[in-house]
Amino acid sequence: MKKKIKDAARWEKHAREREKLGKNKQKTDLTPKLNYSTIRTKKLNIKHKIYTKKTFVKK
Repeated sequence: MKKKIKDAARWEKHAREREKLGKNKQKTDLTPKLNYSTIRTKKLNIKHKIYTKKTFVKK
């Protein structure tokens, strides 16, 4: 029973991701196909860039 619940939760998560990605694609058709975790990685990349810029300025 536990396994079934876990599987259902996992597929639900994927469905939610796909919904998000669908909305994004409608807004920007020029962007390449997005993977599941790109939304999160983009945020991290932006943070990382800001951080690196600060460190470069100090040096």
